[in-house]
Amino acid sequence: MDQLADDFEMGARVERAGYRVVLSTEVVETSVPPYDWREFVDHQLRWLRTVRDARPAGYSGLIFTYGLMWALLNVLASGLSPLSLWLLGLCFFLRLAQA
Repeated sequence: MDQLADDFEMGARVERAGYRVVLSTEVVETSVPPYDWREFVDHQLRWLRTVRDARPAGYSGLIFTYGLMWALLNVLASGLSPLSLWLLGLCFFLRLAQA
């Protein structure tokens, strides 16, 4: 199968064939290798292409998911107002908590 998100595509095909797709109860452990800056950017771009191909509507909704960019734009647009800096800090720490 020559698909960017082959695992997603296999699940989608199984479901379209009328079978039930369930998640495993087993926890799969993964690790993140030590990336340099270029490898990190390449990895993120591949992940974004995968999301775009698998779920186009979800991909366009990412603009609302990542509030940090909007908070940064708000800081610039407001001329470093205290409220905008507070919102930027809040978005930053919420993003850290998610990660």
